[in-house]
Amino acid sequence: MTSASPSSSPTSMRLLEKLVCPHCWAEFAPEDAVWIATHPSLYGDEKLGESELRRFLPSRFTPDNRAIDPEGSEATETGCPRCHLRVPRRLFEIPVVFFSILGAPGSGKSYLLASMIWQARRSMAERFQMLLTDADAAMNARLIEYEERQFLSSKPDQLTWLPKTEEQGTLYNRVQMAERAVNLPRPFLFTLSPGEGHPNEDKKATLSRVLCLYDNAGESFLPGADESTGPVTGHLARSEALLFCFDPTQDPRFRAVCEGKSDDPQMTGAGRSGGQTIRQDSILLEAINRVRQKAGMREDEKIGATLVVLVTKWDAWRKLLPDIATDPPFGKVDHDREAIDEDRILQTSAKLRDLLRRTCPEMTAAAATVSSEVIYMPVSATGRRPELDPESGQLGIRPKDIRPQWAEVSLIYLLARRFRGLIDVGRRKQDAAGSG
Repeated sequence: MTSASPSSSPTSMRLLEKLVCPHCWAEFAPEDAVWIATHPSLYGDEKLGESELRRFLPSRFTPDNRAIDPEGSEATETGCPRCHLRVPRRLFEIPVVFFSILGAPGSGKSYLLASMIWQARRSMAERFQMLLTDADAAMNARLIEYEERQFLSSKPDQLTWLPKTEEQGTLYNRVQMAERAVNLPRPFLFTLSPGEGHPNEDKKATLSRVLCLYDNAGESFLPGADESTGPVTGHLARSEALLFCFDPTQDPRFRAVCEGKSDDPQMTGAGRSGGQTIRQDSILLEAINRVRQKAGMREDEKIGATLVVLVTKWDAWRKLLPDIATDPPFGKVDHDREAIDEDRILQTSAKLRDLLRRTCPEMTAAAATVSSEVIYMPVSATGRRPELDPESGQLGIRPKDIRPQWAEVSLIYLLARRFRGLIDVGRRKQDAAGSG
């Protein structure tokens, strides 16, 4: 049999020579992709099970280069030749960048991720004439649901909360690979492109990128966690930036410093995850050890990715650094566009790093061994303390009260530095305070 590139017409965008599967991270050429059958009699795939349509290498094509499945139906979607999971068309046409978000169980990753994307969509459009859109709504369904719960609730006065990220379930795909079933994390995919009014709008075809973002259950990074059922953290080795959520409410020393300065129930003890204390530096080091193992690196070798330590729940400890403003570090370039104030980000990073050195020194020490570039940022997914629901015992937030603080800053800053020409970054001063 022969295969063909997933091209729909002569006017379509030029395909990449190689692409990376966002599920299993295998590299393959577009012409090696498998196609997904559409005929209803062709359910049952050798890797994905009886509930999935069969993947196949086609021998017949329509005039516009669509594959024809074994029962004569036209196929419209393609998949990875290694894991057979669906690969959206965008990834055949636009280069992809990988970012990963990780942290301890209960560190607030899900809330932050929803606020991060929601705020980034708005800030990029309003401030930078950039578009951050869903590259695949089906893959982003869980995150879209989180955004709707927090920001588009039909009952904004009622408490809401997000479900805990599990090590298995809706955020993972079960695949039969190498004679065993494994769990592969479902990625969130976004298209980043210049919008109307952007100075490089005419270069959209060459400047656009796909952002592939991963969220893992905190338990996946606990030291000694078993990965025999699947490489659920394999994306770390591909990621150009790691966003580590450090939750100060889980550290008794940080809580002690906040005594009398915070009435957040997570600081005072109520509502914390079983009152447990987790060594968050161990979680970071365990994650990086896996990166080193997969890449064949020395145990003391630093990774090439930028590490951003996001100190979550800023609203609960803001009085410790009262001189840091909560408005985002963006400034005007002209009457229509803005730029990122990098000096302010690095100054904030230095102050926050010094605070952590005084309260949780092993965290900053661990971060320094991980990457040559470490940036610290304060973030709050909601901008206010949660409330304890008397009936369920859950900590929740009323959507009408949500006011995220710096939730989107890390993502926009990383993308701006990675892809020059899309978002302006203010000139960096010689004193790069906050790095390393």
